[in-house]
Amino acid sequence: MKKVKFYDENTRRWWMPDTGGVNIPALNDLLDVLGMAFSDKVYEGDFKIGDHDMYYASGSSIVKFPEDGILLTQNLKDQGYEVLKGESVAVENIPILGLHQSTPAGSGRVVLYGDSNCLDSSHLQKDCFWLLSAMLEYTAFNTLPSILTSQEKTKLDPVQELPQRMEGNHLYRYSKVIESQQGKTVTRQLPACPHLAWATHHPLNVSSDKNLYQPQKLLSIDIGETQLGGRHGSDDANNIPLPQIQDKSSFIFDPGTITSNHSQELDTGTVFPALAFLSTALVCLFLFNQYYKGRSKPKRRRPRMKKLHQILYGKGPGV
Repeated sequence: MKKVKFYDENTRRWWMPDTGGVNIPALNDLLDVLGMAFSDKVYEGDFKIGDHDMYYASGSSIVKFPEDGILLTQNLKDQGYEVLKGESVAVENIPILGLHQSTPAGSGRVVLYGDSNCLDSSHLQKDCFWLLSAMLEYTAFNTLPSILTSQEKTKLDPVQELPQRMEGNHLYRYSKVIESQQGKTVTRQLPACPHLAWATHHPLNVSSDKNLYQPQKLLSIDIGETQLGGRHGSDDANNIPLPQIQDKSSFIFDPGTITSNHSQELDTGTVFPALAFLSTALVCLFLFNQYYKGRSKPKRRRPRMKKLHQILYGKGPGV
């Protein structure tokens, strides 16, 4: 990464990447519990798996893998050496694909492949969708295609040193996984899982009257159960005298017979003067409008030449 630094004219500073495209140290931290790791080497080249043509565009190799796993190797070119030195160097038996059944049996399966460009539409040259399907079939059903079992298997040498993060990088400023403490990069603690605090319910109106929870009865008269001079039902709360009923067929309900303490009689002494004043105002407004229309309309004047012509020769015959 130090070889690809450049000077930015806008900020007038040297720019250097904080990590590579795949962040190999972070992947190795994740795979460490499984005994697996990738290298910091970059390889490129064409090869074949069975009848399928493959292209390893730009990927890393596997440097650490369980001994009971399956590793597939291929002959590739060292792309990193070619970028730095400008020379192409071929390297044999590069492990690029690994398949492993975790112990005990049934606990899960893991597949490692060092390059994903064969699935990326922006860098796709030779697709490897068939390989992805085979990986999913192995991890889900423990079914290994014969095209992979027929490949030569190899064992890795003990790894001496795994890729480390570059000194002086500022990846912790943008990462949600690592942070800087006293100049050292450490892993952040996992946040606690959020949980909901349910509120305790408290019953209300325990000692209130039961009638408050019921809808209030409206004023109604049941003719079939009403007796002359009696009261409606047996409810003492609705102590309202009912009107006398002479005949059910000619019963007329008069709202004036049942009044409440809050009703007020209509004051006719204030209504009629208001209506008289409003009527007078409307009549005056109408007369004023008619007067204004008659005054504003100009009178039409007859032209003098036409009037003189009529005096000398008289009026012409009308058509």
